[in-house]
Amino acid sequence: MTVQRVDGATLARIKVMLCQEETRYTTKSYLFINRQVSGPSFEIDSKCREAMVQWCYQCCDFCSFSYESVEFTVSFLDRFMMTEEGLECLKSDFLFQLATMACLYIAVKMHEPEIMSSKIVAKLSHGLYTVQQVEQMELKIMQALNWRLNPPTASAFVREFLELMKLPKLQKDSMLELCKLQIVLAMSDCTMVPVKASEIAFGTFLNALESLGLEKFIVSATIYTLLDDNYGALRENVRFRLYKALADAIPKSMAKRNCLNYSKSSIRVSRSILQRSSPRSIVR
Repeated sequence: MTVQRVDGATLARIKVMLCQEETRYTTKSYLFINRQVSGPSFEIDSKCREAMVQWCYQCCDFCSFSYESVEFTVSFLDRFMMTEEGLECLKSDFLFQLATMACLYIAVKMHEPEIMSSKIVAKLSHGLYTVQQVEQMELKIMQALNWRLNPPTASAFVREFLELMKLPKLQKDSMLELCKLQIVLAMSDCTMVPVKASEIAFGTFLNALESLGLEKFIVSATIYTLLDDNYGALRENVRFRLYKALADAIPKSMAKRNCLNYSKSSIRVSRSILQRSSPRSIVR
C-alpha cells in the first residue's frame, strides 16, 4: 500500500471539522450525569435510547435513506437532551420518543435528497403523535440547538481519512463498509455519547485497516498530527469496544481472508444485528 502526497485541501477540511466538533457540536454523558443529580425521576435509560436509535436505522432501511442520517439524528438528539428544553424529555418516555422521531425528521429534511412529511412521521408513530406535535417538537429542537444542524459525522471523517490514502477501489470499498458497520454499532452505544465523531471515525478506520491486513502506520501518523494527543488512552478504549462489537456482529464463517469481499455482505450483516423494535417499544 502506498500513501498519496498529502492533499492540503483534505487536511484543511479535516481541521475545520475538528474545530466544529470541538466548539459547536460537543456532547456529554447526559444520561449518567442527570441520573446522578435527579435520581429515579428520569425514566429514560440507555436501553430506551438504544431502542430508538435502532428504530431510526429501520426507518432508513425502509425508506432507503443513508445510514448517515441516523448519525445526524443522534447528534441532534444527544445535544438536545443536554439543553433545558430537552431535560423534560428525559422525564418522559413519551416525549423522548417524540423528540427522537422529530430529530430523524429534521435530519432527513436537511441531508436527504427526498424528504418525508410530518404527516408521514406522525403515521410512523401509529397514532401516538399528531402532525402538530411533530412540528412543534421539531421547532423546539432546532431553537434549542441554535439551528446548528450540520455536525461533522463519523462517516464524514472516514471519507476524508480515505482521501489521504491511495488504495484500489475494492480495498477502499471494503474499508468504508467495515467502518460503516462499526459506526452503526457505536451510535447505539450510550458510552460513546461523549466521544467525538473524529475519535469514533479514527477508531473504526484503524480497526478496518487492521482487519484487512493493511499497513496503518504511515497514514495514521498524518492523522495523529491532527487529533488531540490527550485522547490516547480513550482512543484505545474506543478501538477495543468497536473491535469487540464488530467481532460479535460478523458471522464466524467470515474469516480474515474473506475481508476483501466484505463489501458484498456487510450491509446485510449490519441490518441483521439490529433488533426488531417499533416506535411503541419503549412506551410503557
